[in-house]
Amino acid sequence: MRCAEPMRSCSFAVIATPLPFDVSTIRVNDYDPDHAPDEARVKVRSALEDALRELDLTRTLAVRRALEALDEVSINTLIHAGHNGFVEHPEMLTVRDSLGKAAVSQAIGRLLEIGLLRLHLAKISPEEVLSDRPPRTRYAITTMGKAVVAELAQRWGVVDTDGRPDHRCPRDGCRRIVEG
Repeated sequence: MRCAEPMRSCSFAVIATPLPFDVSTIRVNDYDPDHAPDEARVKVRSALEDALRELDLTRTLAVRRALEALDEVSINTLIHAGHNGFVEHPEMLTVRDSLGKAAVSQAIGRLLEIGLLRLHLAKISPEEVLSDRPPRTRYAITTMGKAVVAELAQRWGVVDTDGRPDHRCPRDGCRRIVEG
């Protein structure tokens, strides 16, 4: 499952003759700004308002769908990324590390696949590359990831419906995640 952004364009055209290609999958708004400017303004405004409502609905549904696809480890990893702006891949130097941190590693993979995290490539020095313990890979939270955290916070009741932190939030971290 990949949460895709909806299209962000709105087309307007003065069409005097039928188009020689199929436009059934494209929303084309017909208007005549030269002969009926007032009507054209109303049509443009209405088309833009409809497109914005559709965009908002699509985003809301995508956020809810993404949140509902997460397990507990993924949710905790996403909250950590929201709190810090990033999450590091767990260090796995021993078998014990590998066994103990496998769930977090899998959660990061799931969050990357859904589009809630993205790879954050930072410059590293040649010494770091050649060292026995190179820097761990970082993953930054995406805009979609922030929206999922905000939806989660609202469902948990740590923010009000306008997205402002609820004064009863048990930890300062809730405020930083939502406001950040």
